[in-house]
Amino acid sequence: MIEFDDRHGENSVDVVVDVVGGEQWPDLLKVLRLGGRYAIAGAIAGPIAKIDLRTLYLKDLTLTGCTFQEEEEAAEGTGPWHRS
Repeated sequence: MIEFDDRHGENSVDVVVDVVGGEQWPDLLKVLRLGGRYAIAGAIAGPIAKIDLRTLYLKDLTLTGCTFQEEEEAAEGTGPWHRS
């Protein structure tokens, strides 16, 4: 569980950008306000995580995956994410 200070408790922020992922990511959803946005750009703590789907729809959250790759890789589908 992630510990937050007094200013960053539940329902206290509009946007979370996460480059760690892993089991702790549902805790990050708790700090998002109604209509908040969460962006994930990495999974160094692990690629698999569980979530209570009610958190998504009851808080009306938007989740976005983001990465960086060269334009050529994106167009050809040859980036590091591409599976043969």
